Amino acid sequence: MCNEFSKRIKVKDKIYDSIFSDLFSDKKNILQLYKELTGDDDSETTCEDIDIINIEKIFINDFYNDLGFVVKDEIIILMEAQSIYTKNIAIRLLFYYARTLETYLRKKYGDRLSSIYNSGELEIPSIKLYTVYTGSDKKIVDLGNHYIYLKELIKHDSKDMDVSLRVGIISEEKHANILGQYIEFSRLFKEKLREYGKQEKVEAIIDTIDIAVEKDILRDYLLKNKSEVMKMMAHLITQEEYLEFVKEEGIKIGKKEGKKEGIKEGMVKMCLTLGLSYDEIVEKTGLSKEEINDIKGRLGR
Repeated sequence: MCNEFSKRIKVKDKIYDSIFSDLFSDKKNILQLYKELTGDDDSETTCEDIDIINIEKIFINDFYNDLGFVVKDEIIILMEAQSIYTKNIAIRLLFYYARTLETYLRKKYGDRLSSIYNSGELEIPSIKLYTVYTGSDKKIVDLGNHYIYLKELIKHDSKDMDVSLRVGIISEEKHANILGQYIEFSRLFKEKLREYGKQEKVEAIIDTIDIAVEKDILRDYLLKNKSEVMKMMAHLITQEEYLEFVKEEGIKIGKKEGKKEGIKEGMVKMCLTLGLSYDEIVEKTGLSKEEINDIKGRLGR
């Protein structure tokens, strides 16, 4: 069983989390994910057997979400490739393999690792590497779940180097499992962004969540965390696009109501729709807290 203490921890310490890392900060979801990935239906495996690894970013300016966890003596590293597909993913995961293995061995063997050449043989745990592809490239999607291999990137065959690292690519929308539902949700959001266009992204966010709940896609998670999910989805929109959008919405309201305050009111209304805090609304609109309170009063919020 997953008790309240062990059930949920933050994977990464950052202002805006992603839906991917937030969803899998819940050990109950990780346990379900582990069983789906490995086919392990062992009822004896519990949340207490899971240790989440805090993976340090290898590349600073990217949009990858990376998750690592240990179940007993097996390490699982999962990376979300979003809409990007390249065999170079195997190189990234090789780096994670080396760093994660070092961290694991230091934790397990302590001082013995400092004298590695004088100590007895060390046991290396099983490590499984996966990438989640949420893009819509038909060629990749049609491949279904498959593997890529690091050795495919080596230019010349070498008898001196035995490389057998493989990466599982997960791209199938399987409604019966949590990862399949996440992929389904991600593609639904991208579809709605294209449908609504650049100027209606808030509507795209709301529609995506409503449809997902109706179709039982991550239903419990979305209902429980709707406000936070909206903020995380909104963060995918650049600040420049966001400000352009809310200002245009404000202009529409201003023209409709025939007053200059319409622009400010529209900006605040969109921010409130997204569930942003006072400080976030101040940052994005440039308005004071007093102005925001006044507008909230007029909006009855």
